[in-house]
Amino acid sequence: MSGITKLNLTPAQDLTRPEMDDIKVRLHRVEVKEPPAASTTLAGIVPKATAPAANILNYLGINNGETVPSWQSASSNPGAAAAILATDASGYLRIVRLGLGKAPTHNVDAVGTISGAALISSGSGMVLSSTNTYGSFSLQEVSTTGFVFAVRANQTKNAFFGFTEDNVADRWVIKSLGGNGSLYFATGNSATNTNRVSLTDVGNVKIAGVAVRGTTEGTNHLDIFNGTAPAGTLANGISLYSTAGELRVMDAAGNATLLSPHDKQGNWIFDSKDTVTGRHLRIDVEKLLRAVNERFGLDFVKEYAGA
Repeated sequence: MSGITKLNLTPAQDLTRPEMDDIKVRLHRVEVKEPPAASTTLAGIVPKATAPAANILNYLGINNGETVPSWQSASSNPGAAAAILATDASGYLRIVRLGLGKAPTHNVDAVGTISGAALISSGSGMVLSSTNTYGSFSLQEVSTTGFVFAVRANQTKNAFFGFTEDNVADRWVIKSLGGNGSLYFATGNSATNTNRVSLTDVGNVKIAGVAVRGTTEGTNHLDIFNGTAPAGTLANGISLYSTAGELRVMDAAGNATLLSPHDKQGNWIFDSKDTVTGRHLRIDVEKLLRAVNERFGLDFVKEYAGA
């Protein structure tokens, strides 16, 4: 080939041949250019790497809107920004939302069946918790007593625990009202409900009402408010209930007997109704005994003034 000199530089003395001078001249005229930087349009070299601080992972990346790659740091708490995740020095990782099988609309959102899913704590502490403007709830592991499901309302706020059924009206709600130490069991939901049973902070149990005694409420007692009286038989059972503010008991056969035995005038009476046959028996016991006392000069009835 014309204009090309072939050299076989094997012996050391060949380096002094005249042709070497010509090669040196040609190499001197060669312009050496630095390769271009890598970009979205060109392949090229990448930026010089710099070792990050301890417990920091750097990676070469390019974000939306950028044209050249750069060294970026993985994050344990990236917020809404796109980033490669890496735990921090304590092994912690924090993200805004997590979706399992779907785009999340809540902090943790899952669809379908997740086999073996669990939140696990190996010692005493918080297992699951959530907080909003009304308060918080948590499932806590307490090493000495077991698990505690805690609902903590903010001051003056109400706390509810509801039981519902798909495609059916709300069933039950357990509620604790702000500024009130009682616990209520009601039918309905947190917005609309009817109290059925309440446990007060002084140990009283109230059925179908919440009224208190006019003078002294007292402690550790059962209050039953008026309702629809039962009727008919009840296999192997009895019923205690209130009608017109009087306590009655109905046995298994359907016999209803007055247990607060006073009429409107305060006289002691016996009153029994058979709700099956319709038979009604009333005995004015106090009047009867007073008549016997007077007739035979006996002292069976004694009356004292005051409580």
